[in-house]
Amino acid sequence: MNTKMQTALEAQQIQSFVAIEIQNLRYNPQLAPRQIKQLSQEYMLRIFDESDPKKLDLSAVIKKTDARGQLSGLQQEYETYTAQYAGKVDELKGLLVAIQDPKFDFTGNTIGTFRAIANKKIKNPEQNLATYQQNIAMLEAKLPEIKSLDLETLAHLRTDYLIIQENDFSKTYRHTAEGDNLSLQLILTPIDSVKTPGAVTKQVAPIQLSVYGGFQINASLGLNFGQFFQRPKDYFVRDSIISSSSKDAFTPYLTSSVHFYRQGRGSVSFGGSFGVGIPLGDGGGLESLAFFLGPSLVLGRGERIVFSAGLLGGKVQHLSDGYSEGDLFEADASLLKTAPRYELGYFVGLSFNLLGSGK
Repeated sequence: MNTKMQTALEAQQIQSFVAIEIQNLRYNPQLAPRQIKQLSQEYMLRIFDESDPKKLDLSAVIKKTDARGQLSGLQQEYETYTAQYAGKVDELKGLLVAIQDPKFDFTGNTIGTFRAIANKKIKNPEQNLATYQQNIAMLEAKLPEIKSLDLETLAHLRTDYLIIQENDFSKTYRHTAEGDNLSLQLILTPIDSVKTPGAVTKQVAPIQLSVYGGFQINASLGLNFGQFFQRPKDYFVRDSIISSSSKDAFTPYLTSSVHFYRQGRGSVSFGGSFGVGIPLGDGGGLESLAFFLGPSLVLGRGERIVFSAGLLGGKVQHLSDGYSEGDLFEADASLLKTAPRYELGYFVGLSFNLLGSGK
Protein backbone atom coordinates (compact mmCIF):
# COMPACT_ATOMS: atom_id res chain seq x y z
CA MET A 1 0.00 0.00 0.00
CA ASN A 2 2.91 2.34 0.72
CA THR A 3 4.24 1.64 -2.77
CA LYS A 4 0.88 2.29 -4.41
CA MET A 5 0.46 5.62 -2.66
CA GLN A 6 4.03 6.68 -3.39
CA THR A 7 3.58 5.81 -7.08
CA ALA A 8 0.33 7.80 -7.28
CA LEU A 9 2.00 10.84 -5.71
CA GLU A 10 5.01 10.59 -8.03
CA ALA A 11 2.80 10.29 -11.10
CA GLN A 12 1.12 13.59 -10.24
CA GLN A 13 4.43 15.31 -9.50
CA ILE A 14 6.44 14.18 -12.55
CA GLN A 15 3.71 14.26 -15.22
CA SER A 16 4.88 17.50 -16.85
CA PHE A 17 8.53 16.53 -16.53
CA VAL A 18 7.96 13.15 -18.23
CA ALA A 19 6.04 14.77 -21.09
CA ILE A 20 9.08 16.90 -21.91
CA GLU A 21 11.64 14.20 -21.20
CA ILE A 22 9.98 11.66 -23.50
CA GLN A 23 10.38 14.14 -26.38
CA ASN A 24 14.02 14.74 -25.47
CA LEU A 25 14.72 11.00 -25.36
CA ARG A 26 13.40 10.48 -28.89
CA TYR A 27 15.91 12.88 -30.42
CA ASN A 28 18.92 12.49 -28.13
CA PRO A 29 21.87 11.60 -30.42
CA GLN A 30 23.86 10.18 -27.52
CA LEU A 31 21.37 7.38 -26.72
CA ALA A 32 21.07 4.06 -28.50
CA PRO A 33 17.56 2.86 -29.48
CA ARG A 34 17.70 0.23 -26.71
CA GLN A 35 18.41 2.91 -24.09
CA ILE A 36 15.65 5.19 -25.39
CA LYS A 37 13.10 2.39 -25.05
CA GLN A 38 14.35 1.38 -21.61
CA LEU A 39 14.22 4.91 -20.16
CA SER A 40 10.81 5.55 -21.71
CA GLN A 41 9.50 2.37 -20.14
CA GLU A 42 10.74 3.45 -16.71
CA TYR A 43 9.02 6.85 -16.98
CA MET A 44 5.75 5.44 -18.24
CA LEU A 45 5.70 2.81 -15.53
CA ARG A 46 5.68 5.67 -13.01
CA ILE A 47 2.81 7.42 -14.75
CA PHE A 48 0.53 4.55 -15.74
CA ASP A 49 1.71 1.60 -13.61
CA GLU A 50 1.99 -0.33 -16.89
CA SER A 51 5.09 -1.18 -18.94
CA ASP A 52 3.25 -2.43 -22.04
CA PRO A 53 1.78 0.47 -24.07
CA LYS A 54 -0.56 -1.91 -25.91
CA LYS A 55 -2.43 -2.56 -22.66
CA LEU A 56 -3.15 1.14 -22.11
CA ASP A 57 -6.63 1.85 -23.41
CA LEU A 58 -8.54 5.14 -23.15
CA SER A 59 -10.36 4.02 -20.00
CA ALA A 60 -7.06 3.46 -18.21
CA VAL A 61 -5.82 6.89 -19.29
CA ILE A 62 -9.03 8.62 -18.11
CA LYS A 63 -8.84 6.79 -14.81
CA LYS A 64 -5.37 8.23 -14.21
CA THR A 65 -6.71 11.79 -14.48
CA ASP A 66 -8.59 11.43 -11.16
CA ALA A 67 -5.46 11.59 -9.03
CA ARG A 68 -7.22 12.94 -5.95
CA GLY A 69 -9.97 10.33 -6.08
CA GLN A 70 -7.38 7.62 -6.63
CA LEU A 71 -5.35 8.73 -3.62
CA SER A 72 -8.49 9.10 -1.54
CA GLY A 73 -9.45 5.49 -2.30
CA LEU A 74 -5.93 4.34 -1.47
CA GLN A 75 -6.08 6.31 1.78
CA GLN A 76 -9.29 4.60 2.86
CA GLU A 77 -7.87 1.19 1.95
CA TYR A 78 -4.66 2.04 3.80
CA GLU A 79 -6.58 3.12 6.91
CA THR A 80 -8.54 -0.16 6.84
CA TYR A 81 -5.34 -2.23 6.73
CA THR A 82 -3.75 -0.07 9.43
CA ALA A 83 -6.77 -0.56 11.69
CA GLN A 84 -6.55 -4.33 11.19
CA TYR A 85 -2.84 -4.18 11.96
CA ALA A 86 -3.54 -2.14 15.13
CA GLY A 87 -6.03 -4.81 16.24
CA LYS A 88 -3.37 -7.50 15.82
CA VAL A 89 -0.90 -5.41 17.82
CA ASP A 90 -3.48 -5.06 20.62
CA GLU A 91 -3.94 -8.85 20.61
CA LEU A 92 -0.20 -9.31 20.97
CA LYS A 93 -0.13 -6.85 23.85
CA GLY A 94 -2.96 -8.76 25.52
CA LEU A 95 -1.05 -12.01 25.17
CA LEU A 96 2.03 -10.30 26.57
CA VAL A 97 0.07 -9.21 29.66
CA ALA A 98 -1.39 -12.69 30.04
CA ILE A 99 1.97 -14.46 30.12
CA GLN A 100 3.08 -12.16 32.94
CA ASP A 101 0.63 -14.02 35.25
CA PRO A 102 2.57 -15.89 38.01
CA LYS A 103 0.55 -19.04 37.30
CA PHE A 104 2.66 -19.55 34.19
CA ASP A 105 5.87 -19.69 36.26
CA PHE A 106 7.86 -22.94 35.88
CA THR A 107 10.82 -24.40 37.58
CA GLY A 108 13.94 -22.87 36.06
CA ASN A 109 14.40 -19.89 33.75
CA THR A 110 12.41 -21.11 30.70
CA ILE A 111 9.37 -18.86 31.21
CA GLY A 112 11.60 -15.90 32.01
CA THR A 113 13.50 -16.26 28.76
CA PHE A 114 10.25 -16.50 26.80
CA ARG A 115 8.89 -13.32 28.47
CA ALA A 116 12.09 -11.41 27.64
CA ILE A 117 11.89 -12.45 23.97
CA ALA A 118 8.19 -11.54 23.80
CA ASN A 119 8.81 -8.08 25.27
CA LYS A 120 11.52 -7.50 22.67
CA LYS A 121 9.50 -8.77 19.72
CA ILE A 122 6.45 -6.59 20.45
CA LYS A 123 8.52 -3.47 19.79
CA ASN A 124 8.70 -4.10 16.00
CA PRO A 125 4.91 -4.17 15.43
CA GLU A 126 4.50 -1.11 17.64
CA GLN A 127 7.09 0.81 15.61
CA ASN A 128 5.47 -0.28 12.33
CA LEU A 129 2.06 0.83 13.55
CA ALA A 130 3.44 4.24 14.48
CA THR A 131 4.94 4.61 10.99
CA TYR A 132 1.69 3.60 9.28
CA GLN A 133 -0.28 6.09 11.37
CA GLN A 134 2.21 8.83 10.44
CA ASN A 135 1.74 7.98 6.77
CA ILE A 136 -2.01 8.41 7.15
CA ALA A 137 -1.53 11.81 8.76
CA MET A 138 0.91 12.88 6.02
CA LEU A 139 -1.48 11.76 3.27
CA GLU A 140 -4.38 13.63 4.88
CA ALA A 141 -2.25 16.78 4.83
CA LYS A 142 -1.17 16.37 1.20
CA LEU A 143 -4.49 15.25 -0.24
CA PRO A 144 -5.96 18.77 -0.58
CA GLU A 145 -2.88 19.83 -2.58
CA ILE A 146 -3.23 17.04 -5.15
CA LYS A 147 -4.36 18.22 -8.60
CA SER A 148 -5.96 16.11 -11.28
CA LEU A 149 -3.66 14.90 -14.04
CA ASP A 150 -4.15 16.52 -17.43
CA LEU A 151 -6.01 14.22 -19.86
CA GLU A 152 -4.49 15.79 -22.97
CA THR A 153 -0.96 15.39 -21.63
CA LEU A 154 -1.60 11.78 -20.64
CA ALA A 155 -3.08 11.00 -24.07
CA HIS A 156 0.00 12.45 -25.78
CA LEU A 157 2.28 10.49 -23.46
CA ARG A 158 0.47 7.28 -24.28
CA THR A 159 0.79 7.96 -28.04
CA ASP A 160 4.47 8.91 -27.82
CA TYR A 161 5.22 5.85 -25.72
CA LEU A 162 3.53 3.54 -28.23
CA ILE A 163 5.49 5.17 -31.09
CA ILE A 164 8.80 4.69 -29.30
CA GLN A 165 8.20 1.06 -28.40
CA GLU A 166 7.01 0.15 -31.91
CA ASN A 167 9.75 2.13 -33.69
CA ASP A 168 12.69 0.07 -34.99
CA PHE A 169 14.70 3.29 -35.54
CA SER A 170 15.38 2.47 -39.18
CA LYS A 171 14.77 4.28 -42.45
CA THR A 172 14.18 2.64 -45.82
CA TYR A 173 15.46 4.60 -48.81
CA ARG A 174 15.35 3.41 -52.40
CA HIS A 175 17.98 4.40 -54.94
CA THR A 176 18.35 3.25 -58.53
CA ALA A 177 21.70 1.55 -59.18
CA GLU A 178 23.33 2.60 -62.43
CA GLY A 179 26.42 0.42 -62.40
CA ASP A 180 28.08 -2.60 -60.84
CA ASN A 181 29.08 -0.69 -57.72
CA LEU A 182 27.07 1.84 -55.75
CA SER A 183 28.61 4.36 -53.36
CA LEU A 184 26.28 5.95 -50.80
CA GLN A 185 27.21 9.10 -48.91
CA LEU A 186 24.89 9.69 -45.94
CA ILE A 187 24.53 13.10 -44.28
CA LEU A 188 22.26 13.23 -41.21
CA THR A 189 20.83 16.66 -40.40
CA PRO A 190 18.59 17.30 -37.34
CA ILE A 191 15.17 18.70 -38.13
CA ASP A 192 14.61 22.35 -37.22
CA SER A 193 12.05 21.60 -34.51
CA VAL A 194 14.57 19.60 -32.45
CA LYS A 195 16.74 21.78 -30.26
CA THR A 196 18.63 19.03 -28.46
CA PRO A 197 22.19 19.87 -27.34
CA GLY A 198 24.70 17.82 -29.28
CA ALA A 199 22.37 17.23 -32.22
CA VAL A 200 24.50 18.40 -35.14
CA THR A 201 24.85 17.47 -38.78
CA LYS A 202 26.90 14.30 -39.20
CA GLN A 203 28.45 12.76 -42.28
CA VAL A 204 28.75 9.00 -42.31
CA ALA A 205 31.70 7.29 -43.99
CA PRO A 206 30.87 6.29 -47.59
CA ILE A 207 29.10 2.95 -47.94
CA GLN A 208 30.21 0.82 -50.87
CA LEU A 209 27.65 -1.65 -52.22
CA SER A 210 28.01 -4.26 -54.92
CA VAL A 211 25.08 -4.36 -57.32
CA TYR A 212 23.81 -7.66 -58.69
CA GLY A 213 20.78 -8.92 -60.55
CA GLY A 214 19.22 -7.65 -63.72
CA PHE A 215 20.16 -8.21 -67.33
CA GLN A 216 23.65 -6.94 -68.23
CA ILE A 217 25.04 -6.05 -71.65
CA ASN A 218 28.75 -5.23 -71.92
CA ALA A 219 31.29 -4.74 -74.69
CA SER A 220 34.84 -6.10 -74.70
CA LEU A 221 37.90 -6.33 -76.87
CA GLY A 222 40.04 -9.42 -77.06
CA LEU A 223 41.63 -12.20 -79.03
CA ASN A 224 39.81 -15.22 -80.43
CA PHE A 225 41.40 -18.31 -81.92
CA GLY A 226 39.28 -19.98 -84.58
CA GLN A 227 39.46 -23.04 -86.79
CA PHE A 228 37.10 -24.08 -89.57
CA PHE A 229 35.63 -27.55 -89.62
CA GLN A 230 37.25 -27.96 -93.07
CA ARG A 231 40.77 -26.65 -93.07
CA PRO A 232 41.25 -23.79 -95.61
CA LYS A 233 43.60 -24.39 -98.55
CA ASP A 234 45.70 -22.45 -101.03
CA TYR A 235 45.20 -23.60 -104.65
CA PHE A 236 47.82 -23.64 -107.42
CA VAL A 237 48.58 -25.38 -110.74
CA ARG A 238 51.41 -27.89 -111.00
CA ASP A 239 52.03 -29.91 -114.16
CA SER A 240 48.64 -28.72 -115.45
CA ILE A 241 46.92 -30.29 -112.43
CA ILE A 242 45.11 -28.24 -109.82
CA SER A 243 46.75 -28.89 -106.46
CA SER A 244 46.45 -27.41 -102.97
CA SER A 245 48.28 -26.89 -99.73
CA SER A 246 46.70 -26.58 -96.27
CA LYS A 247 46.73 -23.26 -94.50
CA ASP A 248 47.39 -22.73 -90.77
CA ALA A 249 45.49 -24.99 -88.40
CA PHE A 250 43.99 -21.97 -86.62
CA THR A 251 43.72 -18.22 -87.07
CA PRO A 252 43.93 -15.47 -84.40
CA TYR A 253 41.27 -12.77 -84.64
CA LEU A 254 41.23 -9.33 -83.07
CA THR A 255 37.64 -9.37 -81.87
CA SER A 256 35.13 -6.89 -80.53
CA SER A 257 32.35 -8.68 -78.61
CA VAL A 258 29.07 -7.94 -76.91
CA HIS A 259 28.24 -10.05 -73.85
CA PHE A 260 24.78 -10.52 -72.37
CA TYR A 261 24.23 -12.19 -69.02
CA ARG A 262 22.47 -11.91 -65.66
CA GLN A 263 24.73 -10.63 -62.89
CA GLY A 264 24.69 -12.81 -59.77
CA ARG A 265 25.85 -12.20 -56.21
CA GLY A 266 29.28 -13.62 -56.88
CA SER A 267 32.03 -12.66 -59.27
CA VAL A 268 31.25 -15.40 -61.81
CA SER A 269 28.37 -15.16 -64.29
CA PHE A 270 27.27 -17.23 -67.26
CA GLY A 271 25.88 -15.73 -70.45
CA GLY A 272 26.31 -15.47 -74.18
CA SER A 273 28.56 -13.55 -76.56
CA PHE A 274 28.41 -12.22 -80.09
CA GLY A 275 31.54 -10.84 -81.72
CA VAL A 276 33.07 -9.59 -84.95
CA GLY A 277 36.75 -10.20 -85.63
CA ILE A 278 39.49 -9.40 -88.12
CA PRO A 279 42.12 -12.08 -88.77
CA LEU A 280 45.61 -10.98 -87.85
CA GLY A 281 48.14 -11.12 -90.65
CA ASP A 282 45.45 -11.35 -93.35
CA GLY A 283 45.17 -8.47 -95.78
CA GLY A 284 41.66 -9.34 -96.91
CA GLY A 285 40.05 -6.28 -95.26
CA LEU A 286 36.33 -6.34 -94.57
CA GLU A 287 35.89 -9.44 -96.72
CA SER A 288 37.88 -11.36 -94.12
CA LEU A 289 35.57 -10.44 -91.23
CA ALA A 290 34.54 -13.40 -89.06
CA PHE A 291 31.55 -13.68 -86.73
CA PHE A 292 31.48 -15.45 -83.37
CA LEU A 293 28.53 -16.70 -81.34
CA GLY A 294 28.50 -18.85 -78.24
CA PRO A 295 28.34 -19.11 -74.45
CA SER A 296 30.67 -17.11 -72.23
CA LEU A 297 32.02 -17.12 -68.70
CA VAL A 298 32.27 -13.64 -67.15
CA LEU A 299 34.78 -13.22 -64.30
CA GLY A 300 34.64 -10.09 -62.16
CA ARG A 301 32.15 -7.28 -61.70
CA GLY A 302 33.77 -3.95 -62.49
CA GLU A 303 36.83 -4.98 -64.45
CA ARG A 304 35.79 -8.13 -66.30
CA ILE A 305 37.60 -10.96 -68.02
CA VAL A 306 35.43 -13.00 -70.37
CA PHE A 307 36.13 -16.51 -71.64
CA SER A 308 34.11 -17.41 -74.73
CA ALA A 309 33.69 -20.38 -77.01
CA GLY A 310 31.29 -21.40 -79.74
CA LEU A 311 30.68 -21.25 -83.46
CA LEU A 312 32.77 -19.30 -85.94
CA GLY A 313 31.49 -18.08 -89.30
CA GLY A 314 33.82 -16.66 -91.94
CA LYS A 315 34.72 -16.64 -95.61
CA VAL A 316 37.06 -19.25 -97.04
CA GLN A 317 38.50 -19.29 -100.57
CA HIS A 318 37.21 -22.13 -102.81
CA LEU A 319 37.82 -23.02 -106.47
CA SER A 320 35.34 -21.39 -108.83
CA ASP A 321 34.17 -22.01 -112.42
CA GLY A 322 33.37 -25.62 -111.55
CA TYR A 323 36.94 -26.69 -110.96
CA SER A 324 37.95 -29.10 -108.23
CA GLU A 325 41.22 -30.17 -106.82
CA GLY A 326 42.93 -32.71 -109.12
CA ASP A 327 41.27 -31.38 -112.29
CA LEU A 328 43.33 -30.76 -115.43
CA PHE A 329 44.02 -27.05 -115.96
CA GLU A 330 45.99 -26.37 -119.18
CA ALA A 331 45.54 -22.61 -119.23
CA ASP A 332 47.91 -20.11 -117.66
CA ALA A 333 48.13 -20.84 -113.92
CA SER A 334 47.47 -17.17 -113.11
CA LEU A 335 44.02 -17.58 -114.59
CA LEU A 336 42.97 -20.08 -111.89
CA LYS A 337 40.19 -18.36 -109.96
CA THR A 338 38.89 -18.76 -106.43
CA ALA A 339 35.83 -17.27 -104.73
CA PRO A 340 35.10 -16.70 -101.02
CA ARG A 341 32.29 -18.68 -99.38
CA TYR A 342 31.12 -18.70 -95.77
CA GLU A 343 32.13 -21.73 -93.75
CA LEU A 344 31.53 -22.76 -90.16
CA GLY A 345 34.09 -23.51 -87.52
CA TYR A 346 34.67 -23.16 -83.80
CA PHE A 347 36.60 -20.79 -81.60
CA VAL A 348 37.82 -20.02 -78.10
CA GLY A 349 38.61 -16.51 -76.93
CA LEU A 350 39.62 -14.18 -74.14
CA SER A 351 38.50 -10.55 -73.89
CA PHE A 352 38.43 -7.58 -71.51
CA ASN A 353 35.69 -5.04 -70.95
CA LEU A 354 36.07 -1.75 -72.78
CA LEU A 355 34.02 0.60 -70.63
CA GLY A 356 35.97 0.32 -67.38
CA SER A 357 34.56 -0.47 -63.97
CA GLY A 358 30.93 0.12 -63.19
CA LYS A 359 29.96 3.04 -60.97
